[in-house]
Amino acid sequence: MIEDAFQELGANRSALLGTIILATFLFVALFAPYIAPHDPTDQSLKNRLSPMSSEYPLGTDHLGRCILSRLIYGARISLPIGVIIAGTAFVIGVIIGTISGYFGGIIDQILMRLVDLLLAFPGLILALAIIASFGPGLSNAIMALVATGWTSYARMVRGSVLSVKEKEFVDGVRALGAGDFYIVMHHIIPNVVSPVIPMAMMGMGYAILAIAGLSFLGLGVQPPAPEWGTMLNDGRIYMKSAPQLMMLPGMAIMLTVLSFNLVGDALRDAFDPKKKDKIASAMDVKR
Repeated sequence: MIEDAFQELGANRSALLGTIILATFLFVALFAPYIAPHDPTDQSLKNRLSPMSSEYPLGTDHLGRCILSRLIYGARISLPIGVIIAGTAFVIGVIIGTISGYFGGIIDQILMRLVDLLLAFPGLILALAIIASFGPGLSNAIMALVATGWTSYARMVRGSVLSVKEKEFVDGVRALGAGDFYIVMHHIIPNVVSPVIPMAMMGMGYAILAIAGLSFLGLGVQPPAPEWGTMLNDGRIYMKSAPQLMMLPGMAIMLTVLSFNLVGDALRDAFDPKKKDKIASAMDVKR
């Protein structure tokens, strides 16, 4: 199923566009030291707010730092953060959702009431409350976003597990003497994780947007690190005189989040069993 989904993904133009954008940002992040024309933290006050030139292709900021270099190095911060937050939330959500759905009973009640409690608050507001308790900083921001991000994965996985565990092939494996751990690892999780993969892909885009928002508020990545949200915060004072200070990092965030959403939407369509059934029915009618 996964192989067929990825073959269908390769024929999707939106997914192809998103993949190209992501690959470009990934290439820029990996080879930033060789691509960036300047050190992103080097200051030159005599060149502050310089326009585009051969030395500074996108100009400089209020401290004379190269905007292009900071955008390039910003990809090295934002992309890994998005993957870490979404990946960790995905793993936690799959584990908790599987345990809750498979074992049921009091365990299910406790875990789902915890999920309901966390879902009762807007995720970003709850993250702000956690950061306010532990203090600003990248590690606390990541912890806060993971703590609020795993719930949606857990709820979706739980629903899928409740359906899959009643299938006949699970009863057959159990009748052959397989234990719960073997059944969960080899038969439950492989059959419930596919619908969650598109959500995780789009979750990476949300994580990048959320960490940029927290950094803009001074609660995430701290200056002088060249992070896109921090660049937005630095440039807001100069919005009228030098709008590129906000527009360029804003475009970088927009394109990155858009690319994750395009790929995530395509994955969702590729993994949708109803769509496959409709295609198969249409082919039968033609025959």
